[in-house]
Amino acid sequence: MNSMKVLLYGLRLDLSISAYFSVLPFLLVAVSAFFQNFGLFKKIIKVYTMVLVVIVTFLHVIDLELFSFWGYRLDATPLKYINTPGEMLASAGASPVGLLIGIFTLLVLISFYLFQFTFKKVSTNRKSIWAVLLILPLTASLIILIRGGLQLAPINQSAVYFSANSFLNQAAVNVPWNLTHSLLEKTYSTKNPFVFLSKEESERIVNSLYNSKEGTSPVRIVKEGKNNIILIIWESFTAKALNDVEGKEIVPRFKELIKEGVYFDNIYASGDRSEKGIIALLSGYPAQPTTSIITFPGKTAKLSTLPLQFKKDNYSTSFYYGGEMEFANIKSYLFHCGFEKLTGIEAFDKKEQNSKWGAHDDVVLKRLLDDSKSFKEPFFTTLFTLSSHEPFEIPIEPLLSPDTRERMFLNSLHYTDASIGAFIDEARQQPWWDNTLIIITADHGHALPGNDIATHHPLEFKIPMLWLGGALAQKDTVISQLGSQTDLASTLLNQFDKPTDVFQFSRDLFSPCKTPFAYYAFNNGFGLINDSCKVVYDNVSNQVVYKEGITDSQSVIKGKAYLQVSFQDYLNK
Repeated sequence: MNSMKVLLYGLRLDLSISAYFSVLPFLLVAVSAFFQNFGLFKKIIKVYTMVLVVIVTFLHVIDLELFSFWGYRLDATPLKYINTPGEMLASAGASPVGLLIGIFTLLVLISFYLFQFTFKKVSTNRKSIWAVLLILPLTASLIILIRGGLQLAPINQSAVYFSANSFLNQAAVNVPWNLTHSLLEKTYSTKNPFVFLSKEESERIVNSLYNSKEGTSPVRIVKEGKNNIILIIWESFTAKALNDVEGKEIVPRFKELIKEGVYFDNIYASGDRSEKGIIALLSGYPAQPTTSIITFPGKTAKLSTLPLQFKKDNYSTSFYYGGEMEFANIKSYLFHCGFEKLTGIEAFDKKEQNSKWGAHDDVVLKRLLDDSKSFKEPFFTTLFTLSSHEPFEIPIEPLLSPDTRERMFLNSLHYTDASIGAFIDEARQQPWWDNTLIIITADHGHALPGNDIATHHPLEFKIPMLWLGGALAQKDTVISQLGSQTDLASTLLNQFDKPTDVFQFSRDLFSPCKTPFAYYAFNNGFGLINDSCKVVYDNVSNQVVYKEGITDSQSVIKGKAYLQVSFQDYLNK
């Protein structure tokens, strides 16, 4: 049964790369209608096809051997070692070269025979102009296959991931497609463009940022035991939304809930995109300014994740989202995270898909609530909202007149606020409430409301984080410790007496730090915030573009060191 699923799910990438390969032959057939000698075009197509057969067969045979070492399909990784051919040959020394050559030769011969058998039947008669009228639309239609369909996001590896078993997911990945994608994304690069200091100095500075104060002990706010965890990641939930607008409260339910839990009022997002925020929250891993690690499954497979840590303690795990999980390659990462159950757009009826992105937040929250009645405890569940993403559609009457983009955004936050509030009301009635911790935070901030400040401004990255639920040992508490999304991992794990050493870029917000800080990355720049200053640095112009408070050269140097070390770690994955 699983082998059939591998073939079925893998078909989309197979069709995508086949469409890529078919563009040139289709165009040649169309052009041939204007020439007398179609035989020439037939020879070109024949040579082109045979070259592709050799290349594709070679890639698959190489993948047969490399997969046993890497655990993921062939990509551009070998190019990282192009400057050390000796090591490459040494690594291949233990490979069954003779067997691989035999497999390669056999597959090429069979492919050549099948090609010759079918291709010789193709007529060499001159084609008419009608052929052009037929072939050109067919060629254009290949674009649909290349991008994997008409969905919002082009196809990526996540499209073929369907199991918690990594081997089955990897088996569904098409090797030529994977290599081509990797080459286009330049995943083979090992050169760090952000080298400002020596390796030793940059690592010393970053390590010093994580030193705790001596003589202090962490604070415990969660009751002991295997408590359940529900993490709600609220799309674009900026801290600015807690301010009233036009005399109206945008998130009144959230503000009420603050009094029932522990509220962190000095937290910053790690990046400016959803996929970067999810990585920061679930893996305690900082965002990259010019790329995103989540788009490369080979790299994300090496990240530690919160769900995996709790699965070691027999937690059941699940993830809920009303949209397409393939977007930005998030699905592949979620499977690596260890989520046993993924509930996405395909799980909802058409009538429930009442948003451009899929199912609105109240629908998804209700599904989680219904499913929770059959959850095996303890459980670790994550829900990612979508209604406050552009185009800011909502299925209810708006709070503010929706005549500007800003008001539409605020209306969407107000709707999600009401949906989460209703969810909490119902959750209190569930038998699992008394031993459940609920965490509500954002994937990233937002330029709105008040888009009169630069997109790299610290206010654009400040987000709320609230812990509540029956598992809390204290309530109505505000924690003003400066921190980042990446700090959730260590903070949460320490509350559950679990090791945190595998999350090197995360620190416990309840363990006083010598130098509290928050770092964030935007498009080719970074921001560093500490208790005395906020500084933003642009890598393109090589200058500070914003500063606030008592700034000095050390603030910029610390930010540069953090960027250098974290980006090098990303490259090394």
